[in-house]
Amino acid sequence: PGTTDPTDPGTTDSTDPGTTDPTNPGTTDPTDSGTTDPTDLGTTDPTDPGTTDPTDSGTEDPTDPGTTDPTDPGTEDSADPGQEAEAQNKYLDGTYTASALCTDNPDDPFFYYEVKAVVLVEGGGITSVSVERINDMSDDPSENESYMRYAVNGRRSTAGIPDQVLQKQSGDGLDAVSGATYSSAAVIEAVGNALAAAVNPAYQ
Repeated sequence: PGTTDPTDPGTTDSTDPGTTDPTNPGTTDPTDSGTTDPTDLGTTDPTDPGTTDPTDSGTEDPTDPGTTDPTDPGTEDSADPGQEAEAQNKYLDGTYTASALCTDNPDDPFFYYEVKAVVLVEGGGITSVSVERINDMSDDPSENESYMRYAVNGRRSTAGIPDQVLQKQSGDGLDAVSGATYSSAAVIEAVGNALAAAVNPAYQ
């Protein structure tokens, strides 16, 4: 018993679990999950949802409803409703004055008198027409006064020129008053000249 037995358990055995075994789990294994794996989720993956994707809805999209659309009703329209309404009026607001000569012969430079017309336009409509005789060069001014009165106030079944203008809201299609043909023609011409200056260029 005092001798050393090579089979004695007290000897060092190369197969002893205490020795270092290359297959021992305690060793470092290159396939060990503890190593850094390029396919490990911990790495940065360009296909990883966490990365920035140029097609990500978080980016600014020119078709996104949040962008400013030139056709969006919320945008400011250059068309002013007030301007559109004004363009529908044939005449521009204001006071317009014009004149015409009263003569029995338009080709003769001599005239009996001059007719002055003042037309008032408000809200696009003709609201007032006043006419007066001026520069009477005739031999008998009092006679022309009666003719002028007929032309302005009317006679028999024909209304005076100013009333016709107000009714028609135009200087066109007016009827001469019987018994005051030349004076009526002069009044119609004077009113027409005034309204020509009042025409709205944007009228359609």
